[in-house]
Amino acid sequence: MLYQQTAMDEDHLATLSASTTDYSNPTSWEFEPASSPSKDPPQKPSEAPILPIKNLPSEIISTILDFWIGEPTLFPADPYHPTLLTPTYTSSIPPQILKVLPLPLQHEHNLLLHQKWLRSEKSFDDAYRFYATHIAVLGSLSHGAFEPPRQLRAMLCQQAVLPEAMRPHPQLRLHGLEKIRLDLTAADYFALFRVHVPPFERPGSTLHDQEPYGAAVFLAHTEQLVLCFGDLFRSTHPWYDLADTAWDGERDDGVVPRCRPGVCTEGLLIDWILTYAWHHGYLQHIPKIKLQGGMQPWVREKWMRIFEGGDVEEGFAGEAHIERIGTIGLQEAVAQGMIWDPAEHYPPKCACEIPCGRLGGDAECESDWDGDCLAQGSVEPWGEWDWSTEEAVSVVW
Repeated sequence: MLYQQTAMDEDHLATLSASTTDYSNPTSWEFEPASSPSKDPPQKPSEAPILPIKNLPSEIISTILDFWIGEPTLFPADPYHPTLLTPTYTSSIPPQILKVLPLPLQHEHNLLLHQKWLRSEKSFDDAYRFYATHIAVLGSLSHGAFEPPRQLRAMLCQQAVLPEAMRPHPQLRLHGLEKIRLDLTAADYFALFRVHVPPFERPGSTLHDQEPYGAAVFLAHTEQLVLCFGDLFRSTHPWYDLADTAWDGERDDGVVPRCRPGVCTEGLLIDWILTYAWHHGYLQHIPKIKLQGGMQPWVREKWMRIFEGGDVEEGFAGEAHIERIGTIGLQEAVAQGMIWDPAEHYPPKCACEIPCGRLGGDAECESDWDGDCLAQGSVEPWGEWDWSTEEAVSVVW
């Protein structure tokens, strides 16, 4: 029988805390009533296992984990121990409640929490939590063909002290980070996947925080990935914080580039992020990829087809393709004998059929999709895009 917090009032908790019963010996369990004593003689609990987890179907195990443990809280490091990586992983059961549980129930709680860590999806809403957790858990492992970013090597050398719930199981080939969900800001996505459009061409530039730049290498250990472009992503585009730069001055049309209205946030920005991630090889090995959040239908359809192994154009996400994304308007300016001004083109103004600012809902699709949740139509960007010649095209779709 699972312990439920709502079944105990404070008086009963105090009774359990003061009890001298030896909970390590199930045959000696005696429970004092929380209210008036009953005339019936006390009955000993069954000696059967409280929860024979090994004998239950995986679906029931997952249900029990979600119900009893709740959503555990993960902290990747302790700021008071700068030379140690000391992550924590705790359940939603308050510690004062956990302490008064009989020892067999405490043991069962710890077992379930460990199973939750090994099997559940881990969600990260900022880049630091993502890479710090991966370094603490997987720092000593090889990352396939990827080399960890140079700026994170000092952290990789730190000693990691994992709680019992986060340690590998001797009989399971799981480390707990096989299922990852990223729900990041646009700036974090830019840094993680090394999106180097102007003026973010290199680490340590106006946008890129040195540490998370290129930390997507840790996705080498991922088997299921959710990329969410939700409220955090839509809250602001990366150029908005470019104060005291070329993006901060008012132009002849009265527009300040960093405050440009109608940016193609749910269209081109998402497409660029995924293109750079593909260019650097961060996604190709992952068997199952899901997209969440509001985005232009052409973006969703294009990338779900790619994740399904569909054909792509020759040179897609290659060096020439990446260069064109990062030099929009350059060839036109040169042809006209003018100085190229990147702030005229970045951030990109939306020209989609449905303006990005009017998209609603948080649909989702995954790489084993059946197509029902996708809008029909071209995988080309919708709207009146002025790509008149091949030389003037700056993005290959």
